Amino acid sequence: MDIVSAALSLYLLFPILNERQQRYSELIKKNLTSSPQEVEKRLELIRFLNLEENQYGSAEELVLPEPEPAENGAENSSEKKETLVEVYLRDKERHLKFYQAGEEKFAVGSKDGLRSSVVSVNKDIFSRSKFDSSYRIIEKIEWKNSSSFADAIMVNKKNWFYKDNAIYMTEDDFIANTFSDSVLNEKLLPVKVSVYSLTEEESEKKEENNKEETTKEEKARKKNLSEIDYYSYDEQNRISYEKQEHYEQRKNETTLRQKDVLVYVAEKKYIYKEGFDNPDIKFYEDGKLRSRVEYTCENSYYEYLYFPGGAEVRSKYEDGTKTEEKIIFAGESL
Repeated sequence: MDIVSAALSLYLLFPILNERQQRYSELIKKNLTSSPQEVEKRLELIRFLNLEENQYGSAEELVLPEPEPAENGAENSSEKKETLVEVYLRDKERHLKFYQAGEEKFAVGSKDGLRSSVVSVNKDIFSRSKFDSSYRIIEKIEWKNSSSFADAIMVNKKNWFYKDNAIYMTEDDFIANTFSDSVLNEKLLPVKVSVYSLTEEESEKKEENNKEETTKEEKARKKNLSEIDYYSYDEQNRISYEKQEHYEQRKNETTLRQKDVLVYVAEKKYIYKEGFDNPDIKFYEDGKLRSRVEYTCENSYYEYLYFPGGAEVRSKYEDGTKTEEKIIFAGESL
């Protein structure tokens, strides 16, 4: 974890950047050691993370065993060995507040109206997750790690909503430039997911300035429905059925307005057999069976492909390798 990532952990937990916080962020720039000075710095840091002057015990450090040498006993003397140390900081009630293992770090803080806020940082991605008073996740934001605050890029944002007996989730994927809203079951598994592609549109907004109306261009995100996915599960929470409805935006010839038009439907049915980890699968396009997979053992199966006009391809796979293939047309093998 680089210097900026460590400092950013504090900033994301408590985005009120002040001189005191900047001073504390400097304390986690160095690698943690067992020296009294470093221990005291960590204790001071965790007090600030909790925003209270609680009494903390000594930091707990667990030195992980070094990996076993190679069988041939050869060692590369040019490579520097690093001992991995896990560091734990807890409050007086023994609640974990800070953890580090190698490049991975996360910190836990509390805010009004929230049970906790967790920041996790690794080499490529850092994230912040928030939980409500019932310890249910309500938000998770991910950023791409960078060398400065200004260059940090938000890549994904998820929000969860709990209403009566229903659970909903929205997701902004800033890399794919999509937005989705989902209905979840009690196991937080998706039941229905609507996916939208996002486009920017410029619109004029009227503003009143000194009793004079002025207009300015502003960009607004427009959602275009791309697909709706449906999922069903068996009693073991394994997926048993999924359906994808694909949409396009087309203009109504009468009103000239854009409308969502269903253009393609794909379905998969999963059949689980006793003694098999992998399910048999049937794939349908617009209600017509297009492929079928039947397992005979763990890594061996038959695959059947069905084409318009009655053509069929039958393949046999053993340990993931195709060992047999037949092309059948009008009931005869070619």
